[in-house]
Amino acid sequence: MEIGIFGLTMSGKTTIFSLLTGVNLEEHAHKNEPLTGVAKIHDERVERLSELFKPKKTTYATLSFIDIPGYDLSANRKEKNRIFQFIQNADSLLAVVRAFESPSVPWPPEAEEPVKQLEIIKSELLLRDLEVVENRLLRLSETEKKKKLSPDESAEKEILERISQILEQEKFVSTANLAEEQLKRIGSLSLFTAKPVIVVANLDEDQFSTKKYNGKEKLVESCEENKFAYLELSGKIEQELNALSAEDRELFM
Repeated sequence: MEIGIFGLTMSGKTTIFSLLTGVNLEEHAHKNEPLTGVAKIHDERVERLSELFKPKKTTYATLSFIDIPGYDLSANRKEKNRIFQFIQNADSLLAVVRAFESPSVPWPPEAEEPVKQLEIIKSELLLRDLEVVENRLLRLSETEKKKKLSPDESAEKEILERISQILEQEKFVSTANLAEEQLKRIGSLSLFTAKPVIVVANLDEDQFSTKKYNGKEKLVESCEENKFAYLELSGKIEQELNALSAEDRELFM
């Protein structure tokens, strides 16, 4: 499974990517390109079986991650298209929104609340999918003028018309409870809004200890409305823990 990580610039998403995959960010500093990495999923059951049977090699399940450059509100359409194409075929999306406070990291004027960051991300994905759906419907319409659509094409047109209405209502396709067969018909379009979405709120130390931050209620409410999974973590705390030895790390767990 591949998970695409994205968020606004300075959201801390690349730090989270590094923590998940162990990729050394210093080797990729200042490169406006996507980063890829793999996270091993440690499973106690696999470890116990390995101890019993002592195989030459123990293989854990893995998750692949791709971290695209931060979403820059001032970037032109060409640049936005370039970075989003890298996660077009991801199985799931992980959206990082910033909640942490830092005098050295100014907030973008248009996104001073976590929920505003999520709304910007949502709007971008909705518009991209709507464009894809409308283009496909246009091609089917042009085909229909020349000849009768095949049963598969007719079924595709019907579901695309429904999806177009869903997107115009600013709702994600994943919230529409479409049948598996319907989703298969549009699978080749790789719609962003048909993918599962996990929203990660990136907190500072104080926020993480109190589980409180400005705008939390609005963000959680938005996630519930859109059927997004919601998680909280502190990239800074995790980064500091990761720098400790295994023995010292256990003292803080």
